[in-house]
Amino acid sequence: MNYAVGQYVMYRSSGVCRVEAIGKLPFLRGHDELYYTLRQPFAVGAARNYLPVAAEEKYLRAVMTAEDVPACLSELHTMDVKPCRAAKRQQLLDHYQQLLSSGDLHKHLQVFKEVDLKERSERAAGRHLSVTEEQFRKKAEQLLSEEFAVALHESPEASRKRLYAALS
Repeated sequence: MNYAVGQYVMYRSSGVCRVEAIGKLPFLRGHDELYYTLRQPFAVGAARNYLPVAAEEKYLRAVMTAEDVPACLSELHTMDVKPCRAAKRQQLLDHYQQLLSSGDLHKHLQVFKEVDLKERSERAAGRHLSVTEEQFRKKAEQLLSEEFAVALHESPEASRKRLYAALS
């Protein structure tokens, strides 16, 4: 086990979770496997996720620290990416889904920046983002702002403002 009760982790594309418990699940009779009980602190409701401890390397990573935030914001500002110009909607979905589902912070930053650049380009041409791109921007924004919020002990809204300021 790499994580402890009370620790915050990133659970793939679900977002920030707090480890509430580690142990056997009473509702899984006959299973001796240990599970993390994870709760999303910014989600509405009391839903929990259960992840086998044996799968932690594939699905969990530690959240960034406050010391990591300035470098991430700088990376976002200077990142050299090009907006995805997929010819088909499914290609666009696959591109963004692959980046977000990795759970990799740098790939989340990439999605956020790509969609921002695409929006600027579309706005200059008098058009709007597609619904698909807007959904992926919101998901990347959520993942990043929650992680920054935990690292900096601030609200996700304050972190969201930091993200957009770094794009300018």
